[in-house]
Amino acid sequence: MLEVLEITDPVQAGTTTPYLCRLSDESFYYVKGRSLTCNGLVSEYVCAHLGREFGLPIPQFEIVQLPDLSMYPKGGESPRTLGFGPVFASKRLAGLGDLEYCLIPEVPMELRRDVAVFDYWVRNDDRTLTPLGGNPNLFWDIENSQLTVFDHNLAFCEDYNLEMALQCHPFREDLRAVLADQSCKRLYIQKFATILQGWDAIVHCIPDEWLFKDDSMTIEADIDFDHLKSRLNRLCRMENWGS
Repeated sequence: MLEVLEITDPVQAGTTTPYLCRLSDESFYYVKGRSLTCNGLVSEYVCAHLGREFGLPIPQFEIVQLPDLSMYPKGGESPRTLGFGPVFASKRLAGLGDLEYCLIPEVPMELRRDVAVFDYWVRNDDRTLTPLGGNPNLFWDIENSQLTVFDHNLAFCEDYNLEMALQCHPFREDLRAVLADQSCKRLYIQKFATILQGWDAIVHCIPDEWLFKDDSMTIEADIDFDHLKSRLNRLCRMENWGS
């Protein structure tokens, strides 16, 4: 397992306060820890796996070991908010900027559809972009004209609203097109079913520490993996699309 060797700066975007860190492979990663809920860490890791299998351009990610940070002060922007032990790390890619509304047509249609359908599948409503602005959590490499996708800590939302997604998701028109295309939905259903064959292997890799709310591992987070899988299985049936 890679280890955090150096903690540099907090990343200001978002509310989860990731930190840019140098790891033992001498590369830099964005690291998220206890500033996320247990559900957030699990969702981030599970969706990174599912997304890579789905074919989304998700950066390399790792579960990495964070050392004891008790030498840092408490509160504010102290790295102690990361906690300690195993944390989630996403490799930094150079040259990325937020996806702007005007750049949406530059994203290949197939990829737009995949991102929109994946967010629908994992019930991720933390991706918005309209002509008035938003928070896409999508990044664009202008030099290479490539999209990068990450940030899934708010996936598996119990209150996910498809109608809201059809109003605010960056690729909402592509999602509308898929919902109206029976043959396209069948292809995605087959893809979902294939990916879910690896569900148990993904869950098996989740650290025990993420399943408890406290560092001493006495208060369980009550994460129901069977329920999460059942949510994903819903879209493996045609009659559940559109809800």
